[in-house]
Amino acid sequence: VAGTGERTAQRLPGTHNDVAVTRSRDYPLEDIAAPTLVVHGTNDPHVPFARHGAVLAARIPGAQSLAVEGGEHACVFSHRELIRGRTTQFLAAHS
Repeated sequence: VAGTGERTAQRLPGTHNDVAVTRSRDYPLEDIAAPTLVVHGTNDPHVPFARHGAVLAARIPGAQSLAVEGGEHACVFSHRELIRGRTTQFLAAHS
């Protein structure tokens, strides 16, 4: 976590570019055939769950959703055990 936060200012221009590029396209999510687990925090202040995580899970056929209650943008760090457990189950079921 510390390593991620230390360089946030340096990474921000690239992040803004990534957001602009991905928002300028409509990806054919309905064509995804691989098992998919969408992991997204419900309190993400940068990428709102309702406009991103919920939409991905709805558009990808058969996708499963792990809506991390209270999770923010980097919930993979703050909710590590919950996400690790659910991801392990998902991978075991689809390997």
